[in-house]
Amino acid sequence: MHDLAVYQTNGEGGPQSYANAAAWYRKAAEFGVVDSQFNLAVFYQDGLGISPDLAEALFWFEIAGRSGDADARSTAQLLAGRVGPDVARDIRDRAEGWAARTSDPEANGSFGPQPWNGGISQDQALAIQIRLNGLGYDAGIADGMFGQKTGTALAAFAEDQGLEVTPGVSADIISALNAATPS
Repeated sequence: MHDLAVYQTNGEGGPQSYANAAAWYRKAAEFGVVDSQFNLAVFYQDGLGISPDLAEALFWFEIAGRSGDADARSTAQLLAGRVGPDVARDIRDRAEGWAARTSDPEANGSFGPQPWNGGISQDQALAIQIRLNGLGYDAGIADGMFGQKTGTALAAFAEDQGLEVTPGVSADIISALNAATPS
């Protein structure tokens, strides 16, 4: 979202559109992307693609500043003097109660158990890869994708444990992985 906003701001890959950029900065800002929070504040301050609104600019500078952006903190202090003490206090209170939205895992490609992933979720595959690698079985890069290398490592582990090697991941193999200790 942030990158798309930057492309829209600069007119990369298509026509420049501050209005579209502002919309994408807002979406990313709401998910806690500090650079988008700062840029959205600048858009409100300067009226780029949206109506100028110093109070809303102050709010987003406050949010970005609370996330560690030093430039946002100093700009928020300057803007606080321009909007007046009552408005500034209300905005600080609003910023204090603000929380970033949490992402929807499915929208980001994190799905439940999938046949193409050994019948397990990406999170489960990642945990199994980390565990196998920690036990000395080369499952490859721990990326949450149940590929041939993970399958081979899992089969070797199952054989070493005297378990039946099956397609996918059985409950017995999971139990054995959880109980195994590195040698």
